[in-house]
Amino acid sequence: MNRTSHISLNERLMRALPMAVILIVGVIYTVMPYFITRIGDDVSYTQGLIGSGFIDLARNHYLEWNGRVSDFISYLVLNPGFNRVALFLINGGMFALFFYMMLRASDLGPDRPMERLVMLAFTSFMLGWDFIWNEWCCFTSYVWGPALVLLMVTAATQGNPRHGGWWRWCLLPLCLPVGAMHEGMAPALLAGVPMLFLCSKTARRYHPERKAMLLTLMAASIFPLASPGRYGDHMVVSFSFSPAEVLLYTGWPSILFIVILILALRFRRDLLGRLLDTPWVFYATGAIVLTAVPIIARYPGRPAWFSQMWALIALARMAVAARPRPATGIWRDVVCWLLFAALTFHFCAVFHWQRRMGTESRQFIELLTATDDGVVYMDFTEDTDVPWYVLGKTRGVLDADDYGSYHPGMANAYKPNLWATILPAAVRDMDVAALREPARTGRYIVSPRPFDGVYEYLGPGRTPWRVVKIGGSLYVESPFPIISDRPGPYNRRVGYLYSPFVLDSGQI
Repeated sequence: MNRTSHISLNERLMRALPMAVILIVGVIYTVMPYFITRIGDDVSYTQGLIGSGFIDLARNHYLEWNGRVSDFISYLVLNPGFNRVALFLINGGMFALFFYMMLRASDLGPDRPMERLVMLAFTSFMLGWDFIWNEWCCFTSYVWGPALVLLMVTAATQGNPRHGGWWRWCLLPLCLPVGAMHEGMAPALLAGVPMLFLCSKTARRYHPERKAMLLTLMAASIFPLASPGRYGDHMVVSFSFSPAEVLLYTGWPSILFIVILILALRFRRDLLGRLLDTPWVFYATGAIVLTAVPIIARYPGRPAWFSQMWALIALARMAVAARPRPATGIWRDVVCWLLFAALTFHFCAVFHWQRRMGTESRQFIELLTATDDGVVYMDFTEDTDVPWYVLGKTRGVLDADDYGSYHPGMANAYKPNLWATILPAAVRDMDVAALREPARTGRYIVSPRPFDGVYEYLGPGRTPWRVVKIGGSLYVESPFPIISDRPGPYNRRVGYLYSPFVLDSGQI
């Protein structure tokens, strides 16, 4: 008799809710990329294979930048010759796989629908998605990469440890590129795999195929760490944060895990004794060692992404071990529906705002390509206009303070040799050259001359953006050409647009 034959209809519905959320995520991240403009490093990956071979490109990237296999994948899938529909389908599948593997790695079975939805909520709301900025290169590095790593680790550790299977030998070659996906995951593999074999008797009895998969992942993780480009001067960041700032801003999952681990050492050693013979050791070790990555990097955000993941998985496994019986009852059903509604609303809101902002990005590109001086007049949705519940997951037209490779990359991609400046639509009808005093239009200030005051550059080696304090607030200065009434061919003057300075998470 089928084991599920005695499960009630309501229970089947509850169990379907987490998978429905994963399906919704997969569909949205299949369709939403249609409205994602390639900015920043995505432009470089899109243009990388034009006129060059992949082998030479990968070698140069490894020697000069980093050894992330995820970046090599970006060169392939962002290449203009790669089918866009296939790219969108792969992306949706990888996002669905990422969320699903967070459940599988956490040992949350289908009989725990509420716990599964809680884990999906933590993954959706608490990870540093606002640092990923809806960039393709971030998708491949921080979603595709860990999804595949968790898939390989789960395939190697779950199930009967004495069972091998020919299909695991088939996965062994795939473990090489997967283990080398990102140097941010390397410490978790280099430390977690040996600790698993050291602490777990069950792991030491793994079938050879399973051991081979884990050891291959561990060995491959050395590849991105050994990249000479990883340690070049260009990798020095412009912002430096103290360890306390890094941990408090994005290290809270690791802090929470370490605190609970200390409490368990004091009060629940029996629980830890049971966990030590499970794959929990791998994730617990990773959560601890990865805490050092953002501290060493001296800034929060993307460097903390993997420590957050590993900590959440380790915490979930502790919760499952501490409470073997799944939650039941009417209160569980209410929580399930509330979480399902919140997750569905959130991802639909992300899609809505990305569609709106992506449409504006296309409009901006059309206007930019038609201009002769790089000046575009348009009003657009800025990051601060997006509701808080979107959690910074959208990207649209670049703000004035989107420095680094973003504005230059946009110009190189769509209007070479010109610096793009976006002015409010109201400035089109404004005689800036005739202004005697600065004029305010909405949140912006337009001036015929630069403001006096102490200016600060956004960072050495970045861009010539300058930030000045006006009326107690910080503004970014954007020079732009204006027409004066002077005769002759040199009839251009410079006006100045001052935009509110808002440091987006992805810029840190």
